[in-house]
Amino acid sequence: MTEVILGLDLSVSCSGWALLSLREDRVIAYGKVVTVLPKKKDRPADIYFKRVQKVVDVIDEVFARKDVQIVAVGVEQLNYFRGIDTARDLLGVSKVVQHHIWKAYGLMPNEINTTTAKKAFTGRGDALKTLVLVIANTHFKLSPPLIWVEPEKDKNHTSDDGISDAISIAWTLRLEIKDRLTKAIDNSAAKA
Repeated sequence: MTEVILGLDLSVSCSGWALLSLREDRVIAYGKVVTVLPKKKDRPADIYFKRVQKVVDVIDEVFARKDVQIVAVGVEQLNYFRGIDTARDLLGVSKVVQHHIWKAYGLMPNEINTTTAKKAFTGRGDALKTLVLVIANTHFKLSPPLIWVEPEKDKNHTSDDGISDAISIAWTLRLEIKDRLTKAIDNSAAKA
């Protein structure tokens, strides 16, 4: 049985997900959920619920396809956001999704700081989205490869930076777990 980590980079408009093997350094599957808002005048009152439900539905599909044992959710620093509404919406998506995973699958998601994950993943202390995407493509030989589109030109959310962030989040938790296991084995051996 392959032990699987689900990495999530949750967003209000395009959430990335990735499945990584805990034992092997490989990506099993990846994807994204686009939840674009209609223009303000065309928004139904329950749009927020529908956006979160779309993310939850895709996560349920991922759980149905693979036996996920560990979940890593990226969290952002609040001072990063452009406004209080964006911060509230993102925290709402994150907390609702985490609660759903806990209630539906009995797994408590591990929160991983997204910037820390990207810096660890690049190995250079760099958190540039483009660099994370390039490293994900080359390190894991992703097929099809992830694509980058400048945010100003990406009105349809075709860029895959959310997926590469999800990969870096899962990879960082995988590294933390391996480090903890190594330390536990070393401590056990020292006591013997």
